[in-house]
Amino acid sequence: MIQLFTLILSFFSPTSHEVTVGEFDQFVKATGYKTTAEIEGWSFVARSVQKFDAIKSAYWLKPDGINEAPDNHPVTQVSWYDAVAYCQWRGVELYTIKDWKASAEWKNPNISGKILSQTKAWNGNVWEWTKEGAAIGGSYLCSVNTCAGYTEGKAVHWPGKDAGSNNIGFRVKN
Repeated sequence: MIQLFTLILSFFSPTSHEVTVGEFDQFVKATGYKTTAEIEGWSFVARSVQKFDAIKSAYWLKPDGINEAPDNHPVTQVSWYDAVAYCQWRGVELYTIKDWKASAEWKNPNISGKILSQTKAWNGNVWEWTKEGAAIGGSYLCSVNTCAGYTEGKAVHWPGKDAGSNNIGFRVKN
């Protein structure tokens, strides 16, 4: 019975992390894929919540245009089109806004039996692309004074499907 319960939970449990640089690197090496930022030759680098600079050579491996991102960091500098291409390659899909919010609010009982919300665990690293082309959740630049709805897991914005920056990544459904 416990094995069946574990199997059911793992099927319905949300992905626990954003797609990482290392995971995206496997995709690029397997397919030769070039991201929107690589094709354009530049991308936006966030300096603060309200200041973004267009930086030549900023792309998924060098999100600031200079330094390589560690393999275990969330991949950034990916457009919605890049996220969709990754999903097609891996046979997975992006979350819809509705599913993302429901999964982020998924109640997770801890060992003591207390119910903990995962919303805070899903917020904060990077905005995450959704199936609809919105970015949801918030990023490391957000605070209670910026990114309306960030602390409740309700922040949604529409940057444009070809946009990328060092604070936008994505999470996939298993």
